[in-house]
Amino acid sequence: MRLLAILVALIILEVIIFLVIFVLPVNPFSKEDVTVLIPKGSSAKEVASILKSSGAIRSALGFRILVKLKKFDTALKSGEYVIKKNMTPNHILKKLVQGDYIKREVRVIPCTTLKDLSQEIVKAGLGTANEVETALFDSKLFAKYSIPYPSLEGYSLPDTYYFTRPISVLEIIDFLVGHLFQRLESAGIQEKAKRVNFTIHEVLTLASIIEAEAKDPFERPLISSVYHNRLKRGMPLQADPTVAYGLKKLGQPLSYQDLATPNPYNTYLITGLPPSPICFPSFESIQSAVEPLETNYLYFVADGTGRHKFSVSFDEHLKNVQLFRKSSQNHK
Repeated sequence: MRLLAILVALIILEVIIFLVIFVLPVNPFSKEDVTVLIPKGSSAKEVASILKSSGAIRSALGFRILVKLKKFDTALKSGEYVIKKNMTPNHILKKLVQGDYIKREVRVIPCTTLKDLSQEIVKAGLGTANEVETALFDSKLFAKYSIPYPSLEGYSLPDTYYFTRPISVLEIIDFLVGHLFQRLESAGIQEKAKRVNFTIHEVLTLASIIEAEAKDPFERPLISSVYHNRLKRGMPLQADPTVAYGLKKLGQPLSYQDLATPNPYNTYLITGLPPSPICFPSFESIQSAVEPLETNYLYFVADGTGRHKFSVSFDEHLKNVQLFRKSSQNHK
């Protein structure tokens, strides 16, 4: 009888240990949660240790045994996880295998700038303003992608991106720039750029101007044709958005004094393209920059409807300008 009692006691003890290690959460009645960061390349042993030290599980050894039994040694995904203390070890393991981590959103909106991207990264909780500024001027990044001007303005495709911690700001910027170049390569933009005697930097620069000018997507190839025609003739581009960018007044109305103020982006005073893009261009604007329509247009002016009037001669352009002014006055 005594031996039987000992065996029963051992079985009960083993059941309790099994329940504590493999089944029971840290606190089944708690609504509290903990945030756990699993770095890239973490082993199952390291993951178990992180979970234990954060208070997400009762036993690191028990979790490692659970991982081993389910053969998930190499299936645990890195990331930032929110784990509730009432979660069972098996539930936590499932969460790590599925990669059910926090996704932090970074939006790159067409015709926004590096300043806007910096704010997005900070707002997403992925880095500080100082970390973003340091990453944006990392010399290794410019060398890696052969970027000729010390600014990453324009070097990201507008889209919504999702990142999870732990990740450095430099890794985020590297991903965004790398994604742009991958998309350019897959679409054959490099080859198309050669046909119009442009470098990729020049393509992005012109595309950013097209993006800033074209409110109607249909007009992108037309606006591109105007700028290509002007460049071929050695005429200044006379693009208001570049002047505004140089004066940090992008999206604001310009005065005659602004147009006469010298700066590297004042395309009324310089010929050729400005030194860098002025915003993030959409992929459609990038395509338009290397695939302009064949026209003789040299001028365009807003018509008050969100579109433009295009013209070949300066006299015709002046007439369009006068029509726009009359139309504007009539609508006041």
